[in-house]
Amino acid sequence: MDELVTNVARLKTENKVLQNKINNKPVMKRKLFMDNVLNNDESVKFYTGLPTLTCLMAIFNVLKPLAEKLKYWDSNIGNKVNFQKKPSVKKSDKKRSLTTFKNLC
Repeated sequence: MDELVTNVARLKTENKVLQNKINNKPVMKRKLFMDNVLNNDESVKFYTGLPTLTCLMAIFNVLKPLAEKLKYWDSNIGNKVNFQKKPSVKKSDKKRSLTTFKNLC
C-alpha cells in the first residue's frame, strides 16, 4: 500500500511538471521548432544553410566552451553592473530554460 501511495505522489508531481511545460507556450514552441530543425539533414540545411546535422554539431562543439560563458546584456541594468568586463561579477539574469546548443541555434 505504501508503494502505491508513493507511486501516486510521484505521478502527480510528474503530471504537474509536464503541465507546467505545456503551459509555457514560448518555450514549448521553441522546443517543437528545434525538434523540427534537428529532425534530419534536409531540415538542418533549410534552416541553417549547413549541409548536415553532423556539420552543425561539429561547429557547435567548437563554440560550446565560449557559448557556455556567454553573458547577455540587459538594457534595464545597463552600466550599473559591468559583468561583461569583470569575470568576477556574476550576471543577474534568470536561469536559461534552453540548453546551450538550442540557445545557439
